Amino acid sequence: MISPVRPYVLAEPRKRPDSPERRAQAERRWALEMAERGIDVGPSVIHGVHVGAGTRTVRVVVGA
Repeated sequence: MISPVRPYVLAEPRKRPDSPERRAQAERRWALEMAERGIDVGPSVIHGVHVGAGTRTVRVVVGA
């Protein structure tokens, strides 16, 4: 007989990563899952330049 209780009701809640290394790995896995869904979770500022949705690209001339 199939149990009428959903498996997620019986499952133990996941523990949060306790070490900094495990927390960083969990964050990377979460970012990868979001990227697979097409959601950008990257930083909003890279090298002092604001990037993200709704911002326009500013071209910078770099000496050759």
